[in-house]
Amino acid sequence: MTELYIATGKSFAHLTENGDKWRVRTALEGKGIRSIAVDPANADVVYAGSAKYGLWKSLDRGLTWHALELPESYVYSIAVSPVDGTLYVGTEPSRLFKSMDGGEIWEELSALRSIPSAPTWSFPPKPWTSHVRWIAPNPQDPQLLLVGIELGRVMYSNDGGETWEDHRPGAVKDAHELAWHPSDSNRAYEVGGGGAAWSFDGGKAWKPSNMGRDRHYVWALAVDPSTRTSGSFQQLIMQERRILEPFTVITVPMPMSTAGKARVPRSL
Repeated sequence: MTELYIATGKSFAHLTENGDKWRVRTALEGKGIRSIAVDPANADVVYAGSAKYGLWKSLDRGLTWHALELPESYVYSIAVSPVDGTLYVGTEPSRLFKSMDGGEIWEELSALRSIPSAPTWSFPPKPWTSHVRWIAPNPQDPQLLLVGIELGRVMYSNDGGETWEDHRPGAVKDAHELAWHPSDSNRAYEVGGGGAAWSFDGGKAWKPSNMGRDRHYVWALAVDPSTRTSGSFQQLIMQERRILEPFTVITVPMPMSTAGKARVPRSL
């Protein structure tokens, strides 16, 4: 059975596939849900971030929820480390918090706000502020962490967020989403307002990956876990060429509401 969790911008939606139909259940109506994370060690535990009402936690796959105390009420990003279970939360204004006990006790990783580029971060619709748009804990090294600021930079930490290196060379400054390859701790990917980029050295340096796309405002990405990077130097070169191959367009029919926005159908 396939299950999907969706942050609709207004609520939390849980989609369950049943044959050729989908069952849709919503929760946290009117809470402005913008981000979701599932605990890799316990699929029953789900976190949801609200752009006004803070952070929420469910212990039963989204059936019931309770609010977690957090110093900021605008939560834009959530991540749970698959290595040690650390819970990370990013907010607006741009602050990063972590919890080692599922959200009961929080520690701010305040060094993020002290890096040189911080005064220049500015989200165009609200230029007086910015937010932590994405958090990417490495799937193998619990100390390796990437954070994307909208609109700001891509930041790198190799000590669990205690210290940070400022914007990584070649990364897209208007960061929207970051992802690691699930089995290669050196390969990372990014999409943002200026296109896409990738890294082969653990997020330290980045290269563009935009050929074949005539749209360069990129919103989301997914990583194919079947691709591999281990092997000889020549094999790595061939894999780099594959990543740099032009993108191709895939047309997917999408049911639309009368307002022209994509909707989630009750049955497919």
